[in-house]
Amino acid sequence: MAKGNGQKVNRSGLAAVFGVSMPTVDAWVRNGCPGVKTGVGKGGGWEFDTADVSRWLQQRAADDAGGGEVADENALKRRRMAVTLKADELSLARDMGLVAPIEDFERTQAKVFAMLRQGIMTVPARVAMSLVGEKSETRIKQVITAALTEALTKVAEIDFDLVPEDEGDE
Repeated sequence: MAKGNGQKVNRSGLAAVFGVSMPTVDAWVRNGCPGVKTGVGKGGGWEFDTADVSRWLQQRAADDAGGGEVADENALKRRRMAVTLKADELSLARDMGLVAPIEDFERTQAKVFAMLRQGIMTVPARVAMSLVGEKSETRIKQVITAALTEALTKVAEIDFDLVPEDEGDE
């Protein structure tokens, strides 16, 4: 691509010629802008041929607009293969029972919350009579904690694969 015949400029000169900022010039260099590093280390400068840079920018614009169809065809084939591979992996995971449709998850989650609510909301009625006249704060806490733990354990031990569709939806 490099043919020369343009003005030889440094980074700041290139920024001035093309009306861009120094960080833009640095980004161009990182993305393959044609130029020659004239020094070593951080103090080293760059020399650019404005004609080469102009051709490089035009080629990039053409590629962005669809002018690089040959390269894009290979990229599209790779993307299509990657999508096919992901679909195959998802299908395998579904067949192995590692993933489930979101509707199944949402239905099961709703059952869990309904059962938790039911178990927790019945705690006061279940412990009230055993706590009448109780003066020990420690004993009251123990009774309430035991009732809550029982409700939570009951839900945690449910095998939702065995729960009929309508159970827990009340």
